[in-house]
Amino acid sequence: MSAAFRPSMPGTLTNRRTSPTTSLTFKPFTLGRCVSTPGALGVLERAQVSPLDLLARHLRGDWGEIDPDDYGLNEQATMGGARIFSVYKLPAGAEGSSATVWVITDGDDEDGVRHATTILLPEEY
Repeated sequence: MSAAFRPSMPGTLTNRRTSPTTSLTFKPFTLGRCVSTPGALGVLERAQVSPLDLLARHLRGDWGEIDPDDYGLNEQATMGGARIFSVYKLPAGAEGSSATVWVITDGDDEDGVRHATTILLPEEY
């Protein structure tokens, strides 16, 4: 699996939709360039979870297991251009231990463009 990949899942900036997590309205966003740390890729492979599945959840507003206060912050971030943060707990891999990965989409730059989304382990932040 490559450490960098570019899924064709851009959000559209013209449509607003309802988050499956909070039922709040949020604006679809673009992921920018999608990258992952080697540690996160190894954990995903052992858990047999595709990074594309996590990116799809993140992109549709399923923020995973974040603190309840952060759900609304993510939806506001889609409107205002701040960083978007998701937390996904993975099933136990072959070695029997589960893991958590983070998906973080950078905030907008001065031109309103999000340049990158990163999949990483919490200890790699």
